[in-house]
Amino acid sequence: MAATLRELRGRIKSAGSIKKITKAQELIATSRIAKAQAMEEYVAAHFEMIKHIKFADHHHYSANDVAKIEETFVATKAEAILTTEKDWVKLKSESLAAHLHKENWFYLPVETDFINCGSEFDAMVNLLVATRLEELSQVTKG
Repeated sequence: MAATLRELRGRIKSAGSIKKITKAQELIATSRIAKAQAMEEYVAAHFEMIKHIKFADHHHYSANDVAKIEETFVATKAEAILTTEKDWVKLKSESLAAHLHKENWFYLPVETDFINCGSEFDAMVNLLVATRLEELSQVTKG
């Protein structure tokens, strides 16, 4: 299970300097995640979000996308561009890095936590494997 919004508080990392972004600053957000509500709630609770530029889940960023984001940044007079760590990895790729003004970009870290130190996850996987093995043994007997 992903970290809760509360757990994310104060753990914002930056492509530039983290000291450049504060609650009072206005920013635009961009993401390519299917369910962006948690991100939007977190950003709204901690910053002044002017706009959220959304892309489809697993969207492949292009130079035109970066230009659109940065044009919106300038047009809205925002003070920062915020994205997810997952998106930042794609955005800073060799093919797009030349199009970024990195000093304007910040990202939210992505973390994964397993329930009960993973014991519930392990039990679920074991049950699924046992069920599938039973199904396969029934097929081979029949």
